[in-house]
Amino acid sequence: MSKSMSLLWAALLICMTACKKEQAAQDKKLTPVLKSESPILASVEYGTDWSGTVQIAIVDAIQTGTQPKLDIKVPDGYALIGGGAGATPLVDSSNAFLTASYPDADFTTWHAASTYHIRPREHTLFAYAIGLKVTGFTKEQLTSYMLLFSTTSRVAPHPDTFASVTNFYTLIGGGAKVNSAGNLLVHSYPSGSAWFAGSKDHIYDAPSSITAYALGIKTELLQRASLEIVRDSAASYVSSGIGATPIFIDSTWVVGCPGGAATYAGVGRMLIDIKPQIRHAAALSKDLDYPDGGTTAVYVLKIRRKR
Repeated sequence: MSKSMSLLWAALLICMTACKKEQAAQDKKLTPVLKSESPILASVEYGTDWSGTVQIAIVDAIQTGTQPKLDIKVPDGYALIGGGAGATPLVDSSNAFLTASYPDADFTTWHAASTYHIRPREHTLFAYAIGLKVTGFTKEQLTSYMLLFSTTSRVAPHPDTFASVTNFYTLIGGGAKVNSAGNLLVHSYPSGSAWFAGSKDHIYDAPSSITAYALGIKTELLQRASLEIVRDSAASYVSSGIGATPIFIDSTWVVGCPGGAATYAGVGRMLIDIKPQIRHAAALSKDLDYPDGGTTAVYVLKIRRKR
C-alpha cells in the first residue's frame, strides 16, 4: 500500500472510531450468527435518531475462506432494512472482492458473499445487518407495511439492472447479488425509487447475470409515524490502488442502508467494502493486476422522525 493510501486509510479509521466513541451510551452485546460454517459470534451496535423514535441495531459478523458467505439476522423485535459487506485485507495486493450484499424476503436476514479472483487465497468477509424499530409499532406491524422487489439482468460480461419500488412505497434499502463465478460487484446503490446493481468480469471472460433488490416501506406508514428518509452521497478519486470514501451524517439521523459504486477508465475497479455504522458509512474499491483510476462513491439512506 502506498504511503499516501496508508495515511488516507489511517485517517478514515481514526475519524470513524472517534465518531463511534461519541455513541458510548449505545448498548453492546453478543448474538449468534446463523448458517455460518463455524460458531462465530456477532456484535451488535445500537443507536437512535434525535427523538428516540427511530431505533437502529447493526449486527456485524465475520467468516474466513476463499469464497466465504454469511447469513446474519437482526435482533428480535427489529425489521431488516439494510446491510453491508467487506472483504479484507485492505491492501493493494489483495484479490478479494464482493459478490453479494442483499436482503432476504423474511425481513430478518442479510446475505453477504465475497470471493478471491484469479489466484486462490483465503480472506475474511465482514457482514452487516441493519434492523429498525419504530416507537409505537411492533416488528410485525412494520413488516406488514414492507415489500421486497427484485429484478435479474440478462447474462453479460458487465451486467446491470435495477429494482424499483411500486407506487405507495418508499425505498428504504436494497442490495445486489452476482449470480455466476468470476464476475465481481461494481455497483449497489439507491437511485430515486430504485436500487441499481452492476458487476463485471475482470481480465478473463466470465459472463453472468446480476439481481437487484429494493426494499420498500409504505409511504402511508412513514406519514403516520412522521418519518423521513433522505439519500446522501459522497465520492472521491484515486489514480490506482484502493479508493476509500466515507460519509458522515449529523446526530439527528441514523443510517438506514448504505450503498457503493466504483467507476473506472481501463480494465476495471471493483467493490471491496460497503460498511455501515450508526451515523456514518464507507465504500471501498480497488483495481487488480492492472492499475486503473476511478471514483469510489458511497451512498446512505438516512432516517429520522421529522423535526
